[in-house]
Amino acid sequence: MEKRKLTFLKFIVSELIKRKFFSLDELYNFFLKKGYDFNKDELRNYLFRLKKKNEIYEFLEGYFTFEFNKVFEPKESSFFNTVCHKIKKQYPELDFVIWETGWIIEFLNMVSFKNVIIIEVEKYAVNSMFEFLKIKFPNKVFLNPDKNIILNYANDFNEYIVVKSKISKSPVQKYKNFLIPKLEKILVDLFNDDELHYYYRGNELENVYSGILREYNINYSTLLNYAKRRGKLKEFNKFLNSNLEKNKISNDIRKVIFERMD
Repeated sequence: MEKRKLTFLKFIVSELIKRKFFSLDELYNFFLKKGYDFNKDELRNYLFRLKKKNEIYEFLEGYFTFEFNKVFEPKESSFFNTVCHKIKKQYPELDFVIWETGWIIEFLNMVSFKNVIIIEVEKYAVNSMFEFLKIKFPNKVFLNPDKNIILNYANDFNEYIVVKSKISKSPVQKYKNFLIPKLEKILVDLFNDDELHYYYRGNELENVYSGILREYNINYSTLLNYAKRRGKLKEFNKFLNSNLEKNKISNDIRKVIFERMD
């Protein structure tokens, strides 16, 4: 990108900082009207560099803001680390997704809290993983449990393990030497898996959503695309919109989020 263009682009972006958000298309159309021969790839690359430097955040595909929340950094329990270590030792080449509900405890009002480690593996490996962990952690491992199993058996423990099939194309990320779900996946799974997460219903589910949306960076394209993949998109959109409204997310941002997903 020639120096004159880059200088002008920096000036325009510095003007946009006064606004809550802006879009790639908006920037492109502005330059088009001014007679500058930018193309979208040039603009996209420049915005990507700003993202890498944490100067802007892409909260929706093609939409950017200068307002930042925190980047999520999980705090693993000793039980979590023990489970991970044993799995990696037994299955060094196996990809698995793992997280624990202790990561969201800060947003809950529960008096009694159970830390659940949830492990997702490919369908072919589910039974093998379950049998292995059953030996290592007797009575504390459950395979795709429903609400009754959790109430009658799992709730005897303050911490236990759930093994289930991995959902393809889930939003996950590399963390240390294993995979963890992105916050977008955690939010959607808490909403959808009402048997496994029955204790996060009503006010508790709203508390988790409010806390995460308030504290952390979320990409709403990732969130809603995964919600669509999981089903119940209509119900999810209604719940999410209500939560965004309660947390005083501006009407303009809410409108953009849901218009893009129609």
